[in-house]
Amino acid sequence: MATYKGIQGYSVQNLSSDPTAADTVGQLWYNSVTGKFKINVEGSGSWASGTSLNTAKEKTPGIGLQTAALVAGGGPPATTTSETYNGSTWTEGNNINTGRWASAGCGTTTAGLVAGGSPGYTDVSEEYNGTSWAEGNDLNTPGDTFNMCGTQTAAIAPDRRNNDGVVAANEEYNGTTWAESGGHYNTARNRSSNAGTQTAAVGAGGEINDGATQVAVEEYDGSTWTAVTSIPAATQDMNKGPAGTQTASIFFGGDDPDTPSANHGATFSYNGSSWTTVGSLSTGRQSISGAGTSAAGLAAGGDLSGSTGQTIVEEYSDPSYTAKTVTVS
Repeated sequence: MATYKGIQGYSVQNLSSDPTAADTVGQLWYNSVTGKFKINVEGSGSWASGTSLNTAKEKTPGIGLQTAALVAGGGPPATTTSETYNGSTWTEGNNINTGRWASAGCGTTTAGLVAGGSPGYTDVSEEYNGTSWAEGNDLNTPGDTFNMCGTQTAAIAPDRRNNDGVVAANEEYNGTTWAESGGHYNTARNRSSNAGTQTAAVGAGGEINDGATQVAVEEYDGSTWTAVTSIPAATQDMNKGPAGTQTASIFFGGDDPDTPSANHGATFSYNGSSWTTVGSLSTGRQSISGAGTSAAGLAAGGDLSGSTGQTIVEEYSDPSYTAKTVTVS
């Protein structure tokens, strides 16, 4: 008869107290004080309602963290309003100079960056200093429905869409100038979502020329995009804004045009090698302003299958960890 050690590769430990749950998920032990066998399990992360936006938004980039976030622009029609969030209250600040939707954004609430968008597939790039927006040098390739990640002085903006359809344009920003890096997605697409930094990014989902929705996922090392494990479900228009790093991120919401309303509320967690489906958004939607980390995400605004922009805000909390008693007979 097989032994536990033979199956698992280690023996059941005899402990006088329970170990930290988050560090020992899936491990079994015997608590000598309670006289019980126990195992640590990981629960699913969950979303809860947050304070609503002052102005309904969709197709708007999200910037920053769950407790220090920024959203700017949006539409259609194109808007210029800009709001910041402190974890409890949204405050309207100075407007972005060029009203637009489907632009890309990254950075922080005191050093933000927004580029591209529509109408007209613009190349305009603006920087935020915590108070005001100022136009900087333009993108080399104009476009909309793309995403970017990184900081105001070290950002990356991959493929986008313009009059030529999906354009393989991988640009990097150094705080002054946008330059084409040459390292393009292997699967060219727009409407993908991105997380990470200029030298360690991940891009997931998207679509090809308003057609096939993608499950493709790729990682960037500062020069080359490499295909990695696909996202569990084909989706596009997920969170518009980074929510984590290349090895710890969440992607949420989105739309599959081939199956109306599919995956609108789905949330997928990525650890750098594999995907886990975690708690869904309470209100499924696409084109969401995303911000935060894999442990504390923010989903602001968005639209419900082609409706107008929303003021809905939800906050994501990291999975809970629990030591459960194992019943033996």
